[in-house]
Amino acid sequence: MSLDTKPQTTKYPRLPHLPWSPGGTRDDKRMTSASMLVGADVIMTEKLDGSSVMISKDSLFARSHSSPPKHPSFNYLKGMYSYLRFKIPDGMRLYAEYTYAVHSIEYDSLLGYLHVFDIWYEGWLDWEDVVRYARQLTIHSVPSVYRGPVRDEEDLREKTNEYGLQSSAYGPTREGLVLRLPEGKSVAKWVRAGYVTTNSHWKDQPIRRQGLAW
Repeated sequence: MSLDTKPQTTKYPRLPHLPWSPGGTRDDKRMTSASMLVGADVIMTEKLDGSSVMISKDSLFARSHSSPPKHPSFNYLKGMYSYLRFKIPDGMRLYAEYTYAVHSIEYDSLLGYLHVFDIWYEGWLDWEDVVRYARQLTIHSVPSVYRGPVRDEEDLREKTNEYGLQSSAYGPTREGLVLRLPEGKSVAKWVRAGYVTTNSHWKDQPIRRQGLAW
């Protein structure tokens, strides 16, 4: 599955799991084949455990896009947005992971609380441009884990199982991986099994701030 090429005012599309992704819920979609990635130059980035947000010059939305986020943990992001919005070009939408509050995975060395994973700007940008624009806006992009060719599905399975089970760039546990093609299409995800370690939703718990490297 690839993302639509039409401008979006709605939430970021949910990516399907790879066929062998260990995690996922009954509501998640799962690919039956990853053949579309065979022979391609695949980019793997780290899937961070946070809140998916969309930021533009005029809007700040969390995952639901029903209204601006109301949970107190978003107060830090709203403060960032008050000055960040003036740097964002007209028509650009940043899709990012907001990692201020602990959800299930705890980080101890984040570089910041906002990590861009995709950008729409007259089309979905390729990964190099996502990284470049994030840097120009003085925010971080999600960590890059691997880039290279895929011989066949078994090769992809071995690589995702290897990199997915490594430690996070920001702590001991990695939630998963997002796979994309260089020309700007996020395609699929791999999620670690059992990374959710609590029975209650993070919003119903006291806010615990994630750890920063500094």
